[in-house]
Amino acid sequence: MQDLREIKQKNLVDLDLLSQENTKLNKIIRENESIIKNLENERTRLSNKNNELKIELKELTNTLRNRDDTISFQEKQLDEASSSINRLENITRDLELKNSELKNDLTDKQYTIQKESRLRNDREKELDELNRIIKDKDREIKKFIDELEFIQSEKNRLYEDNTRMFNEIDRLKKHIFVVTDQNQQVLFFFIYFKL
Repeated sequence: MQDLREIKQKNLVDLDLLSQENTKLNKIIRENESIIKNLENERTRLSNKNNELKIELKELTNTLRNRDDTISFQEKQLDEASSSINRLENITRDLELKNSELKNDLTDKQYTIQKESRLRNDREKELDELNRIIKDKDREIKKFIDELEFIQSEKNRLYEDNTRMFNEIDRLKKHIFVVTDQNQQVLFFFIYFKL
């Protein structure tokens, strides 16, 4: 019974740990979703910036063909913006993959929690059944003890009755002995006087 309590306590502790880990995973997923959203906003902003730079570059090309340094600088900014977009897209894909893995892990944890919960319920049912059996045994033991006490009481009563009976027998024996002795004396006197 002590083992069942320990198992039950351990299941409760394991279930609590799984719930805490589940909460942490949910928090990480929410944080990653927020990061992905921010990165997507940043990508959109950079894409818009890229489009603006393209338009600006086109205007500068048409109106300022003699300013090669400015055009080169703008092209460099465009390349950097494209590189940043690519980098952010890679980060976004990695985060989406990690988020998917975390969701799968969360699903596994939830399945484990459900399994542990079912196991705990089964253990509680077994414990209840054992408690019922123990109560039945306790009732049987109490009944047996009551019967033993009754038998002992009857034994003591019979012993007292036997003691009284033997005492009465001893008293009767003594009485018979006295009566017999008296009869012999009477008979003796009768014979004596008859002669």
